[in-house]
Amino acid sequence: LANATSPDVRRFAEMMIADHTTTTAAVARGIKDASISAAPRLMDKQTRMMKKLRNTPEAKRQIEYMDQQVMAHEEALALHQTYAQYGDQATLKAAAQAAVPIVQAHLVEAQRIRSTLR
Repeated sequence: LANATSPDVRRFAEMMIADHTTTTAAVARGIKDASISAAPRLMDKQTRMMKKLRNTPEAKRQIEYMDQQVMAHEEALALHQTYAQYGDQATLKAAAQAAVPIVQAHLVEAQRIRSTLR
């Protein structure tokens, strides 16, 4: 958000902050309800992606951000769809089901924005 010059990228980043705050809270409630011990942390892949984004020249940073967002949302969609269908914890399954349309919408928007930046 701090580096966005494109109004579309800025709006997308703001949407990510708002929507991910909501979906993360739902998952956190599910974890608590399921009595699962889970400390939030980035996976190694996510850490590498953030480092790459920070090191991308400013002129290309928005493209890299949107490339990463498309990939991350494709992965997130597969994860949520799978857990929504086969998950074994009711609250987490409900959170995944609620997240699927949100993640789908993010993916479509990320793909659209990425195509305008190339």
